[in-house]
Amino acid sequence: MALETSDHYVSTNGDDGNLGTSEAEAWRTIDYALSQDYSGAGTDVLIVVAPGTYREAARADYPGPASFTVTLRADPQCRYFANENPGRVRLTACDADETPQSLAHVLRFDASNWCVEGFHIDGQTNAYTVVMSTSGQANQTLQDCHIEGKQYGVTGGVLVRRCVVQGATGAISSVQRAEDCILLAGSQGAIGGTYYNCLALGGSYGFRNATAYNCASMSCGSAVRDSTVDRHWAIRCSATQSGTCTVTNSYAVQSAIVGSWTDGKQVLVDLAPLLELLPWQATSQFLRAGDNTAPAFGASDVDVSGYRLRLKGATLDVGPWSIAEPVEHAGAVDWATYQTAAPGLKLACAGDRLLRSTSGQADQAITATVQVKHVSISGDKPQLVMMGDGIATQTATCTAADDTWEELEVQATPTISGMVYLLLRGRHTTGNVWFSDPIVEVGS
Repeated sequence: MALETSDHYVSTNGDDGNLGTSEAEAWRTIDYALSQDYSGAGTDVLIVVAPGTYREAARADYPGPASFTVTLRADPQCRYFANENPGRVRLTACDADETPQSLAHVLRFDASNWCVEGFHIDGQTNAYTVVMSTSGQANQTLQDCHIEGKQYGVTGGVLVRRCVVQGATGAISSVQRAEDCILLAGSQGAIGGTYYNCLALGGSYGFRNATAYNCASMSCGSAVRDSTVDRHWAIRCSATQSGTCTVTNSYAVQSAIVGSWTDGKQVLVDLAPLLELLPWQATSQFLRAGDNTAPAFGASDVDVSGYRLRLKGATLDVGPWSIAEPVEHAGAVDWATYQTAAPGLKLACAGDRLLRSTSGQADQAITATVQVKHVSISGDKPQLVMMGDGIATQTATCTAADDTWEELEVQATPTISGMVYLLLRGRHTTGNVWFSDPIVEVGS
């Protein structure tokens, strides 16, 4: 397949002294790419970013060209890069030891005519992870991103679209418009702004001082507070509303009704497609309402991102800020580069990380490979496990010595079509384990 073309390229193998106009001349940092002045381009500008972890804070200093857009696009599938390995494109404030840092921001673009898409952004312990200004800006979009913040995920901006945003204090605040987003918060999911087709999970309030259409609040203290909502669902909330609200055409399910809500127990609604988007499984257990740091269940049951883990009698000391995900890929993988340049998962516990791998087809082989290493473990070494519909569980166990990368592989041929799952399994109660993103190949 022919590669797609771009105006500018960023890679962990690049150099900010390069021209930035090809893969061979790629820049090294996202911040350098954003700091260039594209305002005089007179056309749309595309900047693509190769898979890998970029440990930096990045800021767009100049507006894009008038009537056009500068797009900063993550390229996890390597549609623009011939010599990179598929994987997540992560922008993080975490240091090399995966310790989050206190910065003014991880990403800031408070200028007009910018679009950022496809990134994993995390590692911030202070204020906001992504900052977008709404003061006189136009044509400003953040889309298809997964954003994690210890306090706030995103603030400001003209449009946030198709994002999963997590913030212990608040997920999204003061955005002009957000649509098709999932908001996970310890205190407030949405604060200010207008929302369409969004789901707020957990927290004291799902939507506060907001206007929301076709949205839902689940497992919140109050579904909405001081807000205007139409066609809203309050699901398993302590109360439907608090403060001064304007509510029309809205329903409550297993929630104490306050105000003009309709009991929705007789209304048939299929939430399964929505819940399939969620990377967790227990819909009643999210960050504790009113607590900006602690989850609703014990620290031993979640990683630092708030994701539920299936633990086995041990405690979790350090979890992943960047969650490993399967990547479908055909052909050889340069693991030596992947180990240092691509993100993955770190566990300090005995527990499983469950990943939905792919849709398995009957009589079609599926192979999964992963790189793993461990420190301070002599027995009970980590494993890669494949299981699912129509297959016998397959397990590969690490045999390598301490601090040595080893490739694990499992393969199965389903007898029926259905879902196939991978488990990244840490079995030692005190040692540290690192997994790369699994690579999944479908077919012989």
